[in-house]
Amino acid sequence: MKKLIIILLLVALTLGGCTIVIDDGDVKSTTKRPSVTTARQTQEPSVTTTVTEAPAETTSVVPAGSLPRGTWSNNQYTNSYVGLTFTLPPEWRVMSDQELADKMGVALEIFAGDTITLDQLSVSTLYDMMAMDDSTGDNVIIMYENLEATGGLDYSMSEYMSNLTTQLEATGIYSSIGTPYETSIGGRVFMAQPLESSAYNLTQTYYLCRKDKVMLAVIITAVSTDVSTIFSYLS
Repeated sequence: MKKLIIILLLVALTLGGCTIVIDDGDVKSTTKRPSVTTARQTQEPSVTTTVTEAPAETTSVVPAGSLPRGTWSNNQYTNSYVGLTFTLPPEWRVMSDQELADKMGVALEIFAGDTITLDQLSVSTLYDMMAMDDSTGDNVIIMYENLEATGGLDYSMSEYMSNLTTQLEATGIYSSIGTPYETSIGGRVFMAQPLESSAYNLTQTYYLCRKDKVMLAVIITAVSTDVSTIFSYLS
């Protein structure tokens, strides 16, 4: 039962033009350009009904064409690309690079260095980190998407969020898709999309931040607790 829940937590990971589907524990990825519509502690804020554009970021901490891998130290994950941290909750574990590679169906060598190149991101949207509580299914995923490779480079954040919402609705999994809102993680603005599935008794929120040609996603799935509790481990 728990394995089934964990599989379903990730079944609708759809970012930009790359649709990721987990089937029996394996990730399959297809890339398409969707239609554009016009329409490593802080507490998660209340939902608002206004969506505004995140401010442009111009700083860079890595050579052009590459992204830093997040690092772990004393049970704390640090992502220097966007300046966020995640403290591992009690009883949680961190997935190894081998597990991430196996789930994504990519070669382990992609995770061998301290950076991920945009050429590697052209092959697949990549997980940088996944941590979970195996006994409950609660988990956090941090992943990169190369917008140039997936056809989303020209999207505004509102267009991107609109497309994401459309894809999530199409899965039929979610009983409630909330209003997107802005929040802050590590001093950077993220757009958040709250979700709920009554059929699987879980809540989920996508936190999205664009920098240069890359979309970084933090995805929290809560089964035994609530998203805000897990969110409190981010800073």
